[in-house]
Parts: sequence; structure tokens; C-alpha cells
Amino acid sequence: MRGIFDEVFCREKVAELDYLSAQPGFWDKQQYAQEILKERNLLKDRLDRLDSLQGMLDDIEILAEMSEEDPESAEEAQEVIIQLELALNKMEFNRMLS
Repeated sequence: MRGIFDEVFCREKVAELDYLSAQPGFWDKQQYAQEILKERNLLKDRLDRLDSLQGMLDDIEILAEMSEEDPESAEEAQEVIIQLELALNKMEFNRMLS
């Protein structure tokens, strides 16, 4: 069973779907083409959210290092942690609905 964080699977699947959509005759079967693009877009959206989460984690790490010399950085890191938690909760909620 694949989880919402299966980044490798998502990236491989997007690449596979991109390859399929670039093939000659792809649009000959409109229904099939639309299903492929819908799946690709859903996976790409998931990857974009994962990239955003990774960016937040990177920011937290940098702010934590800076907080040793700058107390305001610790406060900012705490704010990013709250944003990260909210984003994770939203992803989990959306996963349960799907």
C-alpha cells in the first residue's frame, strides 16, 4: 500500500505518464488521454505539496541553527512548524477523503 508520502513512486509515475502523453497518437483516444492527464495532474499536485513540505523542513533547520544567535529566529521557526503541522493535517485529511 502506498502512502501519501511515496515520493519515488509519484515521480516515477509522473515520468511514465509524461512519456505516454508524448507518444504519437496519444490524443486519438480522447477518454484515455483525459484519464492519463487527470492522473498525472493529481500526482504532480501531490509532488508539489511534498516539495512545499520539504521547503518548510529546510527552513526550520536553517532557522533552528540561526536561533542559537538570534532569538527571533526561534520564534520564526516555531511559526513554520505550526504551518508545517497544518499542511500535514490537511494532507492527511484529504487522503482520508479519497
